[in-house]
Amino acid sequence: MKEKEDIDITKIIEHHISNNWACCLTIADKDYNEVYYQFEQINLDEKIEFIGITANGYSFGTKKNDIIIFKTIISEEMIREEQKELFNSLKDNYNDFTQDYFG
Repeated sequence: MKEKEDIDITKIIEHHISNNWACCLTIADKDYNEVYYQFEQINLDEKIEFIGITANGYSFGTKKNDIIIFKTIISEEMIREEQKELFNSLKDNYNDFTQDYFG
């Protein structure tokens, strides 16, 4: 695996946006905030408000006025074993939504 400094963040963002044509959002609770803190070294008073679920992964974000801000994007592979149950239910809901909405 590449060192964090070697990862081209712009390419990750471009891949995430161009390869995900649908995104579902759900309110972030304490469990999701704890996962977010594992990926970001931030002030623990900073909270995320939602989780975005896509075909290729998840994003953590917040909303300022009418603007949605995605703060962190993670892939399925980045989810730890003990977190899979939490995220699998989101993925199931996403799959149900896209099937119902897009057929």
